[in-house]
Amino acid sequence: MQCQPLHFRFDDLKNKFYARLNYHSLFVPWMHILMAEKVTCGKMLLLCAAVLFCLHAVGAANETTTVAPVPTPTPAPAPVYPDNTGSWNVTEGNATCVLIRAGIRLNVNYTDINNNTRKTPIDIPSSAVAIGSCNDSSEQYIRLAWYYSESHALNNTLTIVFQANATNKNESGILSANPVPLGKFAIIKVSAMLNKDEKLFPNATDAGNPFTIDQQNLVVLPTSLNHSFACASEVVVGSTSQQLSLKLQNSQIEAFKTGPGKSEDFSTAEHCAADEISSGSMIGTIVITILIIVLLALGAAALVTYVLKKRRATASGYENM
Repeated sequence: MQCQPLHFRFDDLKNKFYARLNYHSLFVPWMHILMAEKVTCGKMLLLCAAVLFCLHAVGAANETTTVAPVPTPTPAPAPVYPDNTGSWNVTEGNATCVLIRAGIRLNVNYTDINNNTRKTPIDIPSSAVAIGSCNDSSEQYIRLAWYYSESHALNNTLTIVFQANATNKNESGILSANPVPLGKFAIIKVSAMLNKDEKLFPNATDAGNPFTIDQQNLVVLPTSLNHSFACASEVVVGSTSQQLSLKLQNSQIEAFKTGPGKSEDFSTAEHCAADEISSGSMIGTIVITILIIVLLALGAAALVTYVLKKRRATASGYENM
């Protein structure tokens, strides 16, 4: 069947498409050609294809693009003891008097609503803020403060008090009752102000209220003045049977710092007994291992010598025969 030219006008159709395609300038010249008064069968096919394409383009342009919501990243949990190592110092003017680097955990005993004693550990974050005092020549302190929840201010604190004994006499020349050994400094008190939130203190009495606990009359980690205390092993400050005690790991501590060097540097370290024992055990293990290797080598050498002598003696016997 042969298509014959079709004679009719497309004014109405042109007007409708021009109204919808007025911003599609790419298609307007083609519509002028295809919508002439005399339309052949081939032009009709091209016209249909153009109409379908234009309608698809217009529909796609009018569609609303939906953007997928970006997931909120989950914050990484804070490191727990002993990986919560932080570094803090107390500086007044250009002088730094107290330095601490350690992973610190508070062990707290509290009473619940059933009058039972419970224990709860509290790890001090490395982001804790440090304040303190350098003014006193015989007593200095550092106080660490941190958030106990995102909705509360800095209202959890730990205070560590140091005492020095540079001389065993007071200003009047009278022998003092300083419990710290002469020429050393030591921790003499630890105290904490904590909030009894339900997460850390489940079923606590006076839940949600702050409370203060301490342990006094201590002489812990005595260290020579102008030196620092260092211990990779765990150190316990205070009695664990009391309301408050501390655990320190990978610690280095100095108070009453007056020695040379940069203010943020520790003075020469005095290592704890646990590290010395560990170091001695390692050296002993190395020495024993070396002795075993030497003995095995000597035994192997003696065996080789014996075998060679035996072979020579056998060969000599054959020759005599």
